[in-house]
Amino acid sequence: MDALERVVVLTLFILLLYRFAASTQLHWLNIIYLMGEGLVVLMLLLRRSTDQISVAARDWLFAFIGTFASMLIIPGTRIDALGPLAVVLLLGGIAISVSAKLALNRSFGIVAANRGVKTRGAYAYVRHPMYLGYFLSQAAILIMNFSLWNAVVLSIWATFQFLRINAEERVLGRDPAYLAHMTRVRYRLVPWIY
Repeated sequence: MDALERVVVLTLFILLLYRFAASTQLHWLNIIYLMGEGLVVLMLLLRRSTDQISVAARDWLFAFIGTFASMLIIPGTRIDALGPLAVVLLLGGIAISVSAKLALNRSFGIVAANRGVKTRGAYAYVRHPMYLGYFLSQAAILIMNFSLWNAVVLSIWATFQFLRINAEERVLGRDPAYLAHMTRVRYRLVPWIY
């Protein structure tokens, strides 16, 4: 399953690169977005194994759709009036998700698993900072590439991200270290909201 997961991720990333490389709309924000997605692929290829991974089919479904759906976006129309907001959202989202990935190091994964409880860096503020960064980045990408297709794809993606967060909480909640972390860091995604 691990090898299959890596092949699928790499294939979808190559297709994403191809779609954007063929576009005349290759804006510098899209290049930054593609670099962020490339980091996800690299971390997946270099991650360490675990024996505490969910075997529930629904968790695998949540993880795959939550990961791969965003790779189905296509170049679209820029909403120029919201351009400055897109810059802030994308750069902020990438900064948050990259800092979370660096804190995870080789503990990064797609499917809900326990590869060690992380409590430092961005994880000291919310329990799932990487997803917060993804939400901000994807909002920017939708502003920079608006289309009905992308809006639907990213709505599906967002739904599965929330399901994925719940799956990770269920798996990590078996670890006393994570239960202690939950008492210190109350919010999953956005402080004082969720």
